[in-house]
Amino acid sequence: MNIQDLYEDIDRRAAAIAPQVIVWRHHVHANPELSNREKDTAAYITDKLRALGLDEVRTNIAGHGVVGVLRGGKPGDRVIALRADIDALPMPDESGVDFASNVVDHDYPGGPFPVSHACGHDCHVAMLLGAATVLAGVRENLSGTVLFVFQPAEEGPPVDETGGAQAMLDAGAPADPEPTMVFGMHVAPAPKGVIAYRVGNQYAASCLVEITISGEGVHGSSPWLGVDPMPAAGSIITGVGRLYRQVPAYDPVTVSIGHVEDEGRFNHNPGFYADDDTLVSGVRMHANIAVDHLSGVLKV
Repeated sequence: MNIQDLYEDIDRRAAAIAPQVIVWRHHVHANPELSNREKDTAAYITDKLRALGLDEVRTNIAGHGVVGVLRGGKPGDRVIALRADIDALPMPDESGVDFASNVVDHDYPGGPFPVSHACGHDCHVAMLLGAATVLAGVRENLSGTVLFVFQPAEEGPPVDETGGAQAMLDAGAPADPEPTMVFGMHVAPAPKGVIAYRVGNQYAASCLVEITISGEGVHGSSPWLGVDPMPAAGSIITGVGRLYRQVPAYDPVTVSIGHVEDEGRFNHNPGFYADDDTLVSGVRMHANIAVDHLSGVLKV
């Protein structure tokens, strides 16, 4: 089979599997699981991959990660990894569709939380299962190897747990064989059928910053008798919103305070029951220079 015939065969198979990809997406959407809790999602993926007769299906990688290995029928040294994330978010499903999630995780730290696939990982899982199905069908005409990598905890595990991409790498998920190229994609509000790309970085890396502010609790009617951490917290929140001015404009960066936590009552300055306020910030940045620069700027 020449390369043009192979492309046409892949196109036909992709069109044929499209309705099933939608079915897979609906199932995953209706059954979301939070980071490091993707047990049933991983089992669902594993069943589908094993049904394809892949050379290997590796499971329980960095928690609930799954890697399928497809070796082509023709010789070749190139190894392509195709990657999808599989976890959901702790937020309600307001889509209104008939396959909307009604899942509530009662055991997740800080919960209970409603759970939904609000970031498109249900689509990513279904898309990669579709790609695996198509490529498995033409394996005799493929050169080299394809890895289908399903990564858990992309949204970030609980702060006292490990997980995500680095944990997958540490566990050797793409190590045997090692990819010569890796492809991942993310659904976005673009026109149907459009794939967008650019030269350079497309998406940002992210990290978690936790800031603890210590105070001395006191009744709200006599704040001068204590040390109120709230003004300091407010100043930090305001200042964080201006950090972009410390980074060159050609290195995009966002820093967001996503969670503020205090223990106390409305009529007591924070620290009356506990002497700390905690700010949790998510930092997303596109270039190493931004990472290096902000690591100094964010010191408190």
